[in-house]
Amino acid sequence: MKDRNFRWDNRKVQPKKYHDAQINDVGEEALAAAIVMQAISDYRIAVQYMNGTIKMGKKTWKNKYDRTPESMLLEIMGFFNSKWYGILCDIPREKIIDKLLSENTAA
Repeated sequence: MKDRNFRWDNRKVQPKKYHDAQINDVGEEALAAAIVMQAISDYRIAVQYMNGTIKMGKKTWKNKYDRTPESMLLEIMGFFNSKWYGILCDIPREKIIDKLLSENTAA
């Protein structure tokens, strides 16, 4: 196995050390918000695909998301009903679920 230090143009390059990195409260909140927003976005995309709003072949969908839209919706709803969601977000899960379901019926 090669040494993690290597030479490039006669300079010794050290591997980066990420264990010293720290995340602050703002970073934690931004990451939590991004996780929840991604779940909302994925839910909307799956519903649009199922409604025929998004034109994408089954193979293209499967290659991009690696699961069926139905299983994706079940996974996302499971996320919203999980303890993990409660840790990430202060918005009541019922409010988000109701909003997503109302968008689905309005479309």
